[in-house]
This record gives sequence, C-alpha cells and structure tokens, in this order.
Amino acid sequence: MNILSILENDPHGIIITVVSVSVVFAALIILYFAYTLTGKLVNWKTGKPAKKRSRRKSADNRIHDNESYIITIKREYTPASHNASSHGTAYDKGPDAQTGGAQGGNITAPLPGTMTAVLVKPGDRIREGQTVAILEAMKMENEIQAEVGGTVKEVNVSKGDSVLEGTIIVTLR
Repeated sequence: MNILSILENDPHGIIITVVSVSVVFAALIILYFAYTLTGKLVNWKTGKPAKKRSRRKSADNRIHDNESYIITIKREYTPASHNASSHGTAYDKGPDAQTGGAQGGNITAPLPGTMTAVLVKPGDRIREGQTVAILEAMKMENEIQAEVGGTVKEVNVSKGDSVLEGTIIVTLR
C-alpha cells in the first residue's frame, strides 16, 4: 500500500488531521526548546545568571517572589471643617487665622476632581451659601459654596484644572 491509497480510503480526513496536529505539536516543542536555550545562551554570554523565582515569606507571613516589594504609604491628614450641607464644601480659616487675623479665609476643594466652572472673580462680593465653583468628581457635579460671606481676594483655579482634596479654590479677604 502506498500513501495515496491510504488517503483515498480515508474519506473523513482523520489521518491528515492526526498528522497535521502532530506536526504542529512537534513545531511547538522545538520552538519552546529553542526559546529556552536562547535565553540561557544570552545569559551565559553576558555573565548574568538566570533569575530564579524563589518564594519567601515576609514579616506578615505573606508569600512573595524576590521581585515583589511591600510599600507602606503613611498619609498625614489635616482635617478641614466640612459643611453639613449636601454639597460637602469645606471652609478653612487659612494663613490669616494662624497670624491672628480672623478676616480672611479660604474655600477649599472637599474632594479631588476637575473644575468645570468658576463662578466668581477677584473683587466680587459673595454671601454665605453662594456657589463659587462647580467641581466634577466621580462623574458628578458638586457645587462648592462659601460658608462665610466676604470679598474675593484671589481665584486660585480655572475651568479644567484638576484639584486635590484641600486645594484652595478661592481666597477671601
């Protein structure tokens, strides 16, 4: 029997399928060994040892490989007084309060976000509860309101600025 007669008696192509899968599998095995040996050869020529993945336990009994690091971030938080309104604005007496002057103040961002509108400019008179800016955070717009009245001394942000919690938005006189 020759190969052509075998293939003619195989109407469903089972033999061709088995041979094809075997060839692909053999090619994958050859590629795997070629890749592994190439890596070892490169490391041998450069003098660098191949990295071994060993596992070790950290001080708190978590298992890490040698490439893992534990980073602890200690955040110092200076709380600002928050308004009890639904908008959650914050008011801080600012640098004037530390030097003894109680006239000035700062309106700060209650949470991180993007400024979508600034509704006041320097020299404007504002009253308690007036919206001075709109902050977008977590896909929601938050109205930033003044907790005290006064005159706007300086506007420290503009539309489109990204701000962090506690960023001074408006300085009052």
